[in-house]
Amino acid sequence: MVPRSRRAVGVVLAASGLGLAACSGAPSASPPSGPPARLGSSLTAWQATRPAAGGSGYGRTVTVDGASRAQYSDVTTAAGKVTGWHQAFSAGTRLARAEAAVRAALPTDARQTASWRGTFARGEGLCEFVNYQSVSLAGLLGTAAPDPSGSNIGARFYEATSPGPASTSIADINSAQVSTAPATQGESC
Repeated sequence: MVPRSRRAVGVVLAASGLGLAACSGAPSASPPSGPPARLGSSLTAWQATRPAAGGSGYGRTVTVDGASRAQYSDVTTAAGKVTGWHQAFSAGTRLARAEAAVRAALPTDARQTASWRGTFARGEGLCEFVNYQSVSLAGLLGTAAPDPSGSNIGARFYEATSPGPASTSIADINSAQVSTAPATQGESC
């Protein structure tokens, strides 16, 4: 058992060390605190929970088809709220893992309403479309809630390759596009 006076000294020393580290001007290695901002969050909250990653991107840097890219880019907003983004995944990311990562960035009440495979406009390559419904997102954006069987979120998953056509397999993907506009069956990737 450590005597009370020694514990108090230890706490004071630890607190002093934390204070000095915070004042040192050295960058913090710890990630932002709190849960990540989600679709419908304010852009300020989005930026606070995802560090800047080159140019106008956010999150960590990932290698996609041999090039470094921000994990999140092309973030769109309406009235200061995040309404969509392009999400990059490292090589070899399985479709299920990418879908789970996108789902984690949607409002917590989002539920999947539809999914289907599609092709790119030139008929080459496959993608996966997934629509979701979130009543809380409608409230955040000040829009009408979707019908019980309707959707207000759309995501498409695919593997982009350059140069050349998109992948003919949907097993591994490196890109997703998320939007508050649901996809419609028959549209091209």
